[in-house]
Amino acid sequence: MAWGGRAIAICVAAFIASQVTGCTKREPIAPSAVPTSGNADLEIVLADGTSVRLDDAKGSGEGLCGVVHQCLGPSCGRVRVDHCVAKQDVVTLKERKMSDTAVAVGVTGAVLGVALTVAAIAAASSSPKAAPRTDFDRLDHLVVDGGSYRLRVVNEQDETEHTDLVRLRVVDHPAGTRVVPTAAGKLVTFRDEARPTIARDFRDRDALDLVTTKDDREWSSDLRDRSALRADDARDGLRLVFAKPPGARTAKLRVAAHNTEWSGQMLGYLLAHRGTTLPAWFARMNTDARARAEFEAFLLREGMLNVRVKTLAGWSTRGVFWAAGSEIVKEEAFELEVGDLPGDTLEIELESALDFWSVDAASIAYGPNEPTVVRDLSPSSARTTNGRDVTAVLARRDGARFDTVRGDVAELSFAAPSPPAAGSVRSFVLETNGYYVPEIAPAADADPAAMDTLMDSPFSASRLALAFRLATRGRSGH
Repeated sequence: MAWGGRAIAICVAAFIASQVTGCTKREPIAPSAVPTSGNADLEIVLADGTSVRLDDAKGSGEGLCGVVHQCLGPSCGRVRVDHCVAKQDVVTLKERKMSDTAVAVGVTGAVLGVALTVAAIAAASSSPKAAPRTDFDRLDHLVVDGGSYRLRVVNEQDETEHTDLVRLRVVDHPAGTRVVPTAAGKLVTFRDEARPTIARDFRDRDALDLVTTKDDREWSSDLRDRSALRADDARDGLRLVFAKPPGARTAKLRVAAHNTEWSGQMLGYLLAHRGTTLPAWFARMNTDARARAEFEAFLLREGMLNVRVKTLAGWSTRGVFWAAGSEIVKEEAFELEVGDLPGDTLEIELESALDFWSVDAASIAYGPNEPTVVRDLSPSSARTTNGRDVTAVLARRDGARFDTVRGDVAELSFAAPSPPAAGSVRSFVLETNGYYVPEIAPAADADPAAMDTLMDSPFSASRLALAFRLATRGRSGH
């Protein structure tokens, strides 16, 4: 469960290319190290230095096959892509153990996935059906199979999902650039990215080595010597310093980050402790624009990752990284106005509640966005496993929705355009639109009035999260 919301939770199985690196002969990994049961979660380092998290992994012929997580919306918790790596390219592997923090704090009935309908709070409309959320997310590892790109949409959550649109954006862009979407879907090109020269957290702990490259080596909050009695301990983040060329007016920031499991548990706590009044509270969010705006402000203040720039007057918030889920790393682009900043350095702060976010990488590029060729593909075919044709339902945003419950599956195909022109490379962004209704069981000690007071008091939720986090850190491994 992520702090915040998302439009829909979908699982994607895509046809992808295995990662084979060169022709260098290497000793294969020991057979005893290769899982055969198909339920091992592995951290794998390949010969080219990249790392892969491969879940539900098992040996298959000359490869290791399993799933990697891809982000298709801010929760990202159940987005999976089938993937294989050649055994000869594996340098090291180790089994990854799941954290047991989920047993803490007594979040009664909290479900995986974000436990609220962002469609009901993210726009000023009287109905979630009239205010669905649209998400734009990079989709890596996708390749052509028989002239098509193939995706599998799966509802793996205890919730009803209402999907209005699934559209694949095929983006051809100059070689040497990377394309990353903003939260609004604008495609930003990055070339000659500059890494931070300084990266330190709010305790002045050096984090530069952790956030220089997107490699699953992440910065996260240090819980040692924290006190629930110190309000400052409830907030944390990173302060980054980048070089800034003379005359720069806009900086393009790329952040790779994700929510922690802990952030989702705290959101579940807040909602479950509304008790039997939760349905009425959701109804109010659907119909009361002012209440909805106040709740969104609460989410932004307490749990989102604030992107701030240091000015002569102090720190100025110039972007917000909305919820990103806990299982995968999401990339998001921010175009920051920096023309009012003197000097040859740019100082950026990434700030949120303690232990709500992990940051994998951050980088800066300057200069205008380079030309791209974008093709928006609607599904050429979309069928459920029981034979229902939902192609027209998912092809356009028109209020007709594909409604699913846990276990429902649809297979989608998109006709692949011709290969990119010489000098260009291809990336993919998936656009999804919809909303969902979660299942939340009321907490036995629910106190709706206390939840109202907590949400009305700035940073009270952050301080409550700190107190609970300190009480459970012995279980979390920190």
